[in-house]
Amino acid sequence: MSLFRRLIKLIRPGQTRCESHRVAQYNVYEARSLFCHLLRRAQRGEEIVIARYGVPIVKLVAYSHELTQPGVLRAQVLLNLADDRFVER
Repeated sequence: MSLFRRLIKLIRPGQTRCESHRVAQYNVYEARSLFCHLLRRAQRGEEIVIARYGVPIVKLVAYSHELTQPGVLRAQVLLNLADDRFVER
C-alpha cells in the first residue's frame, strides 16, 4: 500500500482492514516515518501492528499502568594484575 493511502488512514482511522477489531499494519520503514502519529493512535485505543517484509513482528498498544521494574545496571571492571603496587610480598 502506498504511503499516500497510509496517510489517508491516519486522517480517517475508522476505515481499517477489519472493522470489528481495529488493527492497522505498517511496515518498519513507514512506521519509522509516522511514529508520532502511530503513538497518538495507539494512545486512543487503536492497535497498530508493525511488520518486517509483511510479517507482523510488533503490536503497538496503549500502556495499561502495570507495575514496572527499574533497569539493571551493567558495569565492566578491568583489573591490571601486572601492577606491582597492589601485590603483597
